[in-house]
Amino acid sequence: MLLVNDVHRIEFITGRGTEGVLTDGLCYDIQQEEMVPYFKENDYVTGMIRGTQAVADVFYGIPPDYY
Repeated sequence: MLLVNDVHRIEFITGRGTEGVLTDGLCYDIQQEEMVPYFKENDYVTGMIRGTQAVADVFYGIPPDYY
């Protein structure tokens, strides 16, 4: 996960073998549902924690509420 605050950009870079599980669409959903609402409130720490937890949930097989 890469957050560049001054250009308002979030990027997920998945490695080989993970792109089948952590798809571009799912990464976008995680960003929009778990991260962006906190970033809009300038709460970058919570946004990154929520995004990281959502990615971990995907890897552990716990589906997100919005999927």
